Amino acid sequence: MKCLFALAVLSSFVFIGFRIATKSSYEAHEVRQCILLAVSAANMMAEETSSAPDIWDRMGRGEITLIIDHKTVPGNWVIKVTAIRRGDFVHIESSANSGWNTRSPQKITVAAEISTGKDAGRIVYGNAPIAQEALGAIRSARKSGRTVVFRFPNELDICPVTIRAAIARYTGPDGDFIILKPADRNTNRQ
Repeated sequence: MKCLFALAVLSSFVFIGFRIATKSSYEAHEVRQCILLAVSAANMMAEETSSAPDIWDRMGRGEITLIIDHKTVPGNWVIKVTAIRRGDFVHIESSANSGWNTRSPQKITVAAEISTGKDAGRIVYGNAPIAQEALGAIRSARKSGRTVVFRFPNELDICPVTIRAAIARYTGPDGDFIILKPADRNTNRQ
């Protein structure tokens, strides 16, 4: 019995040591995942604006906040896009928070401006180097077939425009990640 107890205590110390030793790489992966989700959500909004330049007019509000229900995203990631219409462009703040079940919560917000005029969908990121690095991963990600829907934070408010995102997978040198891409127009699955 003493041996069993000693083995349990020893294995606990090994587990705790492993968690401490891998914390920095875990945090780096969480930050990268936040960046990829925030940039891909902003990029997706630009692609939606490109195909329907009046999308922001149809929302009918000054400041628009759209979210994806965290329960529908693998890993319970919280994804939010806030948009403010300003003349011929929309100012976007796209953010991603790590889920409730993470050991090291992270949050990243990416600012961008999306043109709604003659070159609708053109996007300029506030932090271009981070966005450019993330766009390479976004382009190479493969859609998984699963879709999620952006909606207003209050579930009772009906969003006049349905914006669907396909969950895509990206495997890079630093791990596996999920990314948002525009869903096919005829996709109705959730």
